[in-house]
Amino acid sequence: MTLVDFISDLTEVSESQSLADVVAVAADRLSAEEISHESVVDELRRMTEDERQGMLCRSVDTTTHLKLSLDQNTHRALRLWLHVYKGWPPSEGRFAASIHDHRYAFVSKILRGGYVEQRWTIESDRVSPLRSAKRGVNSLNIVRAADVHSLVSVEPRTVSLVLQLPAERSFSRVYHPDRGAAFTSIPDLEAQYADFLAKDDR
Repeated sequence: MTLVDFISDLTEVSESQSLADVVAVAADRLSAEEISHESVVDELRRMTEDERQGMLCRSVDTTTHLKLSLDQNTHRALRLWLHVYKGWPPSEGRFAASIHDHRYAFVSKILRGGYVEQRWTIESDRVSPLRSAKRGVNSLNIVRAADVHSLVSVEPRTVSLVLQLPAERSFSRVYHPDRGAAFTSIPDLEAQYADFLAKDDR
């Protein structure tokens, strides 16, 4: 199964099934042995120059990892990313290392390396550790939009394939446990773009 087939197939599934069903199907498809670090790199190497340039234009360079866009879908559709992690620990507080949630659910498969993930629970006045897990090659991780987590440590040269489901809201949150359950809202690009246009009209 190529990555193009993978995202195309799941896009069709998402049009007729619930979010929970799409997560289940994605986890099943990602567990397939043919989806490996080697197979993904082979597909990247077979890209034409135009395909490579298009991928790089859609990709995102974050402070903790490079997000290579492996699909051509719209902003709020299913997205497929290759996360290539940078050196760890980050030199200062960074998003992946912070206590945070996401505006969307996602299913990921580690293709190389691994990481330790901490899950958290949010109560009325504090943020508390829930459980931690060490995830290695071929392990699947399902994170829902309501889940709060952080990456504690990341092995060198870690790479993961991430299927991002359609966004459930326009922002994510970074929590500050030293201030109880306080958090900072991080608007997505579409929300920031709309805000820019609104302010420009004033």
